[in-house]
Amino acid sequence: MARISAEITLTEKQEQVLRLFSNSRTISAHLKLRATILMTYSSIDEDDLVSCSELYVATFGESPWNEEWSLEDAFERLSDFLACPKSIAIKAIYDGNICGFLFGELSNILALHITT
Repeated sequence: MARISAEITLTEKQEQVLRLFSNSRTISAHLKLRATILMTYSSIDEDDLVSCSELYVATFGESPWNEEWSLEDAFERLSDFLACPKSIAIKAIYDGNICGFLFGELSNILALHITT
C-alpha cells in the first residue's frame, strides 16, 4: 500500500476540493505513486500550463482514454479552465516536477424538486 506524505500549501477551499477528488480514478491516473512519496501541492499559474499540457497529452493518450490531443489543444483547454472566475487549479510536485494536477470550477447547483 502506498503512503503519501505531503506538505500542503493550499487555501481551505482548494484542500476541500483535493480531498473530494483524492479517490478519483482521473487523479490516480495522473499520479504514479511509489512506496513513499513526498509531494507538495500549490496553485497552478500560467507558467505551469506547458508542463500540465504535456502531462495531459501523455495521460489521455494512454488507456483507457486513447485520445489524440495536440499540445496546442491541451494548452488551450487548460488555459480556458484557468481563466474561469471560479476555477480551481492545483498541481502536485514531486522531485521538482509536476506529476499531477487538478482543474475544476466551483459552482452552485440549483436543484428543483417536483412532486405530483
